[in-house]
Amino acid sequence: MLLSRFRTIPLADAQAWLFFLKITALFMASLSVRPAVIGEIESSLGLALALGALVLHLLELGFSKRPLQLPAQNGFLLIVIMLLWSYIALQGFFADSERYDFIFKAVILHMLFLLSAGLILMDAKSNQAFFKLWIYFLALNALSYAITLALGQVVGLTRLYLFSLNIPGYENSGNLYLPVTMVYRNSLFGENIPRLMGFLREPGILQALYVWAIVATLYIPLRWRWLIITLLVMGVFATFSTTGLALLGGTLGLVIIIGRPKYLSFEYLASLSWRVILLIFLFIVFALGVYYMPGFGLAYKLDKQYTSFSDRFEAVISSFESVAEKPWGLGLYGLREDNAGINLLAQMSMLGIIGFILVCAVYFLPFLFAEHKLSYLLATLPLFLTALLSQPLVDAPLIYLFLMLRSQKSTAKDSVDA
Repeated sequence: MLLSRFRTIPLADAQAWLFFLKITALFMASLSVRPAVIGEIESSLGLALALGALVLHLLELGFSKRPLQLPAQNGFLLIVIMLLWSYIALQGFFADSERYDFIFKAVILHMLFLLSAGLILMDAKSNQAFFKLWIYFLALNALSYAITLALGQVVGLTRLYLFSLNIPGYENSGNLYLPVTMVYRNSLFGENIPRLMGFLREPGILQALYVWAIVATLYIPLRWRWLIITLLVMGVFATFSTTGLALLGGTLGLVIIIGRPKYLSFEYLASLSWRVILLIFLFIVFALGVYYMPGFGLAYKLDKQYTSFSDRFEAVISSFESVAEKPWGLGLYGLREDNAGINLLAQMSMLGIIGFILVCAVYFLPFLFAEHKLSYLLATLPLFLTALLSQPLVDAPLIYLFLMLRSQKSTAKDSVDA
């Protein structure tokens, strides 16, 4: 009965509904895997939604009679990801890891989730819709934070509080406030100015997505571009992340030097002298900001939060010493000491040299096959540098998705949207 009713729906409407449901399911799936808050609690929901989105994608292709697209960039990225997680599985088995059950679950989750999502995101239309949705979502998170902050100064944050999510291992995360603002419980300037975490487990990860999104807005057709960029920049500052501020300045500098944005045109940037002047200005402003910014600048952290640097430094040194003794590595989740695996350099003790090289290959080898190499490089660097120096992101499926953005050729409609 239900199938017969579905067949009476006009073909165009059926395709539109399948597309809408597919992108919605994939978006919800991406918010249900690590490092998203829900994914930290239970990732199986994300896998189920991704598999469902893939079924909807195949149905939509069948209705529209469109062939399954296999762009070289994303196809090669999926191959390297599969190699990485196959290596992690074999390494954990031969290393006789005590936590192989965790490794096995992570391998299955990453392979199935990223393969399902990757096949969908190979389709140009789906790719653009999905990443536009994420850009708007990040912008709305920043807007919600601004509203929460403004109302909090008037009525106090406690009156805006809704509930908290218990994130394993992240006791300072997960407070939700009106309208829809999730923040870090610890505040840099008192209770009324918390850190935006945007439904991820830490603000230090969210900043990388904001910088990625700023780059993405320059290379894909988008409405309200300047408003979106303004909100995204606000989002970087709302995370109160030293790394985020440095990455924002560095990324903007690279855009000025080599970026050549597709959808923003500044005639004066064609002049080398104007580029140099703007670059020097940005360097001075961001260098001073990164060092002197109250609450999260380098000067403040060296004085008040020195362990933020010392913990990472000691973990990296310990990792190098471990790799020197065991180049093969101890296996993912092979260390339980405090701060073990605090970033990619520290995770080298678990991944081994081969695993470390494969992770780097995931980020940068698809560059060779990207349709727009500059946009791929500029969007990837903030994610990679955050993983390398700041956050443990090897087992964070969501981050791999952001490497799948495809910058499309502009059209007449795109120029209007911009």
